[in-house]
Amino acid sequence: MIEKTAYNYINSSLNSPAFVFDIDVLKEHLNMVKNSISPFKLCYAMKANPLLVSVVEPFVERIEVCSEGEFEICKAYKIPSKKIFYTGVLKSLDGIKSALEYGVRLFNIESQSQLEMIKNLDKNVGLFLRLSSDNHFGIDEALISEILKDDSLNILGLHYFAGTFRDKKRHFDIARLGEFLSKYKFKELEYGAGLGVVYFDGEKDIVNLETLKNDLESFKIPVCVELGRYLVAKCGFYASKVGDIKTSQNVNYAILDGGMNHLNYYGQMMGMKNPIILNSSDKNLVKAYTLCGPICSTNDVITRSAELNELKIGDILCFLNTGAYSSTEASYLFLSRDLPSIYLYENVEFKLMREPKNTYNLNMKG
Repeated sequence: MIEKTAYNYINSSLNSPAFVFDIDVLKEHLNMVKNSISPFKLCYAMKANPLLVSVVEPFVERIEVCSEGEFEICKAYKIPSKKIFYTGVLKSLDGIKSALEYGVRLFNIESQSQLEMIKNLDKNVGLFLRLSSDNHFGIDEALISEILKDDSLNILGLHYFAGTFRDKKRHFDIARLGEFLSKYKFKELEYGAGLGVVYFDGEKDIVNLETLKNDLESFKIPVCVELGRYLVAKCGFYASKVGDIKTSQNVNYAILDGGMNHLNYYGQMMGMKNPIILNSSDKNLVKAYTLCGPICSTNDVITRSAELNELKIGDILCFLNTGAYSSTEASYLFLSRDLPSIYLYENVEFKLMREPKNTYNLNMKG
């Protein structure tokens, strides 16, 4: 496992705190998922980790882009325009124009105004109508029914994403989609499956790709499976150094050089769950620790009851399965602390992708 073999390098050379993305693990996982759902297509929701989009791109048929910034990243990496699926609950006219100029031909529709903007620019682009999942995303059945009456539009399919961690509720999604697709004739379905990831001790991996494939086959039309978190979470870990240790009111506290400003676990609240952690301590004595970050907030608690080999200042803790969202989604500007380093690990070699960056200049008059 990279997490264990990397400790010597992390302790001696790696700038902590840091995210490390194991490219070998990522590619192996991508191949597994792709083979498991074949012949259905695969789309990468790059919001999960834009830093990995160029690595993921050869393994997928589409890249879902949700903002002008994500689109610019795709342009910089020369992602083929035919692979870009331009989505987003809010689209600007300039953003749509830029995408069209680049050659993007697939857009989703989340409102009447979005439809009008795109239709006025190019009636021939392929459109996917996003069915609302009872929130502010997408459009309802009534509007979809009206749009389908316009024969001048190139409507390719239906887009549906109910939310993340949908494993236990997917049968509701499948039933709803099956009924909808039998009522309205679409050429294709873009389906956000919302597959979950194991983040905490005691959780079980309940994802079953064979069951997912069977569900997809029930639709009787081509399906492109849209995944983000499930594709990249397992390839990453976050390394943070113990900067201080103290005991107060019989509670052992370890203060790390990164916390809520970098780590963001889906489903965590006030440190009540224990994330999966490896540590570099060589002590045999196991102690319970409350792990806190460096932010001046009572919310900056990673976990309240981590059973770890006795820690000392300078030890490295590695938080597993953090390849999705944390590297971009956390509170990075709070307290003007530095952005973490980013490393890629491939063929038993570390490559620095991004050095730690100051943020204080973003919190002051330019």
